[in-house]
Amino acid sequence: MQSTVVESAGPAFGRDDELSVLRGALLAAASGTGQCLVLEGPPGIGKSRLLQEAAREAVRLGMTVAAGRATELDRVAPLTVLLSALRDSVPPVMEPSDLAALGGLGGQEAHRFWLVSRLGDLIEEFTCTRPLLIALDDAQSMDELTAFTLQILVPRLRGCSVVWLLARRSASDRSPTYDVVGRLLEEGAELVVLEPLPPEAVDQLCSHMLGATPGPALSALAARGDGNPFLLGQLLTTLEDNGQLFHLGDTVDVVGKDVLPGDFLTAVDYQLRHLTTGTRRLLEAGSVFGRPFLPTEAAALLDERGVALLPRVEEAVKAHVLVDDGRALAFRHDLIREAVYNGLTGSVRRVLHQEAAAVLEASGSPRAETAMHLVRGAHRNDPHTVAVLCKAADEVAPTSPSTAADMVLEALDILPADAPQAPDLVARAVSLLAASGRIPEARELGGMALRRNIPRVQEAAVHVGLADALKHAGQDAMAVEYTRRALAGPGVPDVVRGRLLAVQAHALLNGDDVKGAEASAAEATAIGEPDTAVYAGAARSAAARIRGRIGEAVSLASEAVQLADDTGGDARHRHPRLWLGRAMVAADRFSEADAVFELGEGDARALGSAWSLPLWHYGRAELRMMAGRLDDARAEALAGKAVAEQLRALAIVPSLLAVLGQAAIHQDELGRARELLREARRMVDSGYAVVAEDIAWLHAQLAYAEGDPAAAVSALSGVYERLEDRPLLLTQVAWAAPAMVRFALDAGARPEARTAAEAARRLADSTPMAVSLTAAAHHAEGLLNDDAASLRAAVDAYRTSPRHLARGIALEDTAQAEIRARHRARAVGLLEEALGRFTHCGATRSVARVQRSLRALGVRSKNRQAAQPARTGWDSLTAAELRVVHLVAEGLTNRVAAERLFLSPHTVDTHLRHAFAKLGVSSRVELARQAMLRETGGTPAG
Repeated sequence: MQSTVVESAGPAFGRDDELSVLRGALLAAASGTGQCLVLEGPPGIGKSRLLQEAAREAVRLGMTVAAGRATELDRVAPLTVLLSALRDSVPPVMEPSDLAALGGLGGQEAHRFWLVSRLGDLIEEFTCTRPLLIALDDAQSMDELTAFTLQILVPRLRGCSVVWLLARRSASDRSPTYDVVGRLLEEGAELVVLEPLPPEAVDQLCSHMLGATPGPALSALAARGDGNPFLLGQLLTTLEDNGQLFHLGDTVDVVGKDVLPGDFLTAVDYQLRHLTTGTRRLLEAGSVFGRPFLPTEAAALLDERGVALLPRVEEAVKAHVLVDDGRALAFRHDLIREAVYNGLTGSVRRVLHQEAAAVLEASGSPRAETAMHLVRGAHRNDPHTVAVLCKAADEVAPTSPSTAADMVLEALDILPADAPQAPDLVARAVSLLAASGRIPEARELGGMALRRNIPRVQEAAVHVGLADALKHAGQDAMAVEYTRRALAGPGVPDVVRGRLLAVQAHALLNGDDVKGAEASAAEATAIGEPDTAVYAGAARSAAARIRGRIGEAVSLASEAVQLADDTGGDARHRHPRLWLGRAMVAADRFSEADAVFELGEGDARALGSAWSLPLWHYGRAELRMMAGRLDDARAEALAGKAVAEQLRALAIVPSLLAVLGQAAIHQDELGRARELLREARRMVDSGYAVVAEDIAWLHAQLAYAEGDPAAAVSALSGVYERLEDRPLLLTQVAWAAPAMVRFALDAGARPEARTAAEAARRLADSTPMAVSLTAAAHHAEGLLNDDAASLRAAVDAYRTSPRHLARGIALEDTAQAEIRARHRARAVGLLEEALGRFTHCGATRSVARVQRSLRALGVRSKNRQAAQPARTGWDSLTAAELRVVHLVAEGLTNRVAAERLFLSPHTVDTHLRHAFAKLGVSSRVELARQAMLRETGGTPAG
């Protein structure tokens, strides 16, 4: 019997409030402001219907709609649903050539970051001319790469004309694996919870579906469906099929017993009981695939000819169980598929999955999909399933390392613990778990394997994987422990031994054992393997810089760069230019360092080394800070922090927080600096390693700014004690030695002041090519001895230095010495020059201090920048932000603007977000409008 109940494809009854929210978001996007909304509710509550309503409204508003639905099998074809939606939209967001280009980025694990970045560029370019709705149903089932994509692109494209509409099941029904939606909600996405339909909406839905007003008995029966539209539809279909509905004029009512299905399984069973046995077998076979399926696939699974299934397909479509879109068959609602699948006994499911695996393998389907069926139908110690799982893991690892790790773990579950290939699989699983940020699981698995007395070669491989993972995760102490344990026994191959020593050297650098790091790096270099030699050479360069041997640091890093360029291969992935750039900053070679960082990041992009991105930002942030470009330093540090969090590569974050804290102090934001210091300390306390000087220096500066020089000296106590062997802070921060002298003198600790001045002199004498070190030594000695001549020598030296903030500090201190000597004219001239330096750097705190000194000398303001600059409006934008704003207002995307300005796209994004906040706009369209008004003499914000 064919039901006459109308499918509920009409209005979303009882959802006026939810529809109003969706329309508001679409209208905002149509005018340029993006948003992310999350529809949440239990199965069958009407999420899909609201997505359809939103799509229709978007089309009416002239928007493009890209819609898709995630399934549990998306993990075998990462990102396919989203890419297909963007390809199939009208007009298409992506052309076939774009898809082909993106496909070429999937060959390495790190390339997934560039893939997502390029996808963001394409969406951004499209929305410059047409607003876009991206709707994803069943978001709780999204694959790992899609989750990663949303995590990055939703915040990045917030200022573009794009609405992200994600529908997911309620908490009790969601998969916990990739809850990126929860993170998006924490970051500002709007949650729209779908509650059960009220009674009046239930009656309206009944009227729509039956074409008549429900009578009292039917209304009472329908009210027992908990306001769930899906259950209501199943109820009405069952009543119609049983002949229990009767029409009287414009009214329809029910006769007979109450037959309300109590749950989804029962509801679907009621709907399917009139179907023929053959059709039910077709549905059971289709439910196993977990995705839209071809009739030929179901026929092969049932060992029948495809043509024999056609009558059954027609019956299932007429009964509104399956939908035929011309390409494949799909269940009308995934709840129906789940109910059919859950109705199968365990043994039947296992057999069907085994057969499905054979069908898919024969048809050349992706190994990952075949592997999933093999796992669900496998028995213990099945070599074929293990082999397919391992090959499938290799296929998906480049873009979905966590999914690949799960596949290898599933293979290990199938194998006996003493299987010969188990140790190799453990090493592979450890590496994949670490690459996906699942460090605790990697440690647990690796620890279990090491306790089983596995062969020495595999044991060393597990140690390498764990140590490398822990080092990149910032867990240096544990990395050292694992490398020492691995190196302790005999039989470790030289290649593995070299890698362990190089990792150990880098892990030791953040501790007190710099000599140990040098020894490990030298031993690793001696092994002669190029990849190891490059990585060890970078460690030797860092160690030389820590100990104040700047020329040697530059030389060692240059040799590592040359070896990597000459050798190619894995050696290039070590990116020694990171260490060369930092050594050049210490040597006052700022322009060369900038070029090295730019070239190195370009190399990283070409190689797909996403892990290095936060480090390039940190290198540039440190460079900008030393050059006195505080706003640019802050932008680079924020961009680096954002990328590190996206990649879950948090090892460098404490150091980035320290840079942000220094900038905040110079810009007179002491409260913000305190917050940053607390955040950095929390990370250190949780196990993240950091160069001790970074946190100590921030703490000391903050304490002194708050009027407590004794606390500043205390914060730096370990730094004072180790200056003779470890003058790292003095090589990083030109004004550190004078500051340490000042802190100590003000705290009555003259021995510490002398220690700092002597260390600065030794460093300057050993590094004559770095003029800033010479200037800093004069500066420190001038403060220690209250010697105006030394201070003037410091100023003269700084005039040829690229460190403008350090020059300003020396000018101010020299002026104070001239004031004490009653040389007012000289003091005023020096203070005027210092004020110009501080103003240029954006050092608000120092500007205010110098202005107070000038006023005390009777000098009045001459149209100088106020001590408290504008916080909002156009006058509050930095020079870098203005450059970005002008290009974006012209219609350029972030990527093109970054190319024009020789910046990272992430830095451009940071500048743009700051500009949005300062100008009070939320879209690129509004930004362009305000820019046009400003140029034409209108009245934009601020």
